[in-house]
Amino acid sequence: MNATSGLPEQQQALFCIYCTEKIIDLYRPLVDKFNFGNYQLIRKMGDFVWSNLAAYTPENMQRAGQLREQLEPIVPDGDEYPGLESALAMNACICLDTSLNTFSGKKNVAHIAGLYVYDTITQILFSKLTEEKLLTEEVLTRVDNMTAVKNEIADQESVLQLISASAFDQSLVDNLRQQSVVKKYTVENIALS
Repeated sequence: MNATSGLPEQQQALFCIYCTEKIIDLYRPLVDKFNFGNYQLIRKMGDFVWSNLAAYTPENMQRAGQLREQLEPIVPDGDEYPGLESALAMNACICLDTSLNTFSGKKNVAHIAGLYVYDTITQILFSKLTEEKLLTEEVLTRVDNMTAVKNEIADQESVLQLISASAFDQSLVDNLRQQSVVKKYTVENIALS
């Protein structure tokens, strides 16, 4: 069981897009490095979810499903586009797909967005552990105990509590959108500590 499963779909979608917003800009380096993908479309999809959470209508739910179909062709293939940029862009796409999927009515998948933000942070941290050649249990534990990971877990728990305890309205959506923009991740702002 996950912490999002008891929330209504609208609140699950809010948690998903909150998580997505924090890593969505990590898609852009893939476009810059490999000239693959479409950052503007990714951004448009995220903005659609943010803009329509309060207008949770059957038409908007259907539109979210249609947007999901446009996402698939611009998800990077890790074999064709190797490296950290591709892995992080893929995580952003998975989060966005989960946001659109949840928005379109699929239940109990919202926790996936949180897991992929966690995965994004750990991948960046692993890339900075240049002295480590193998991901041993010791290295995994060391990364899980780093400040960036602990802060993200605490942030997700805090956001879930806020979503659960608050009446769903546009001010809640706006508040969380602003928080997610402030808390955006970049490779540079995740430190080994």
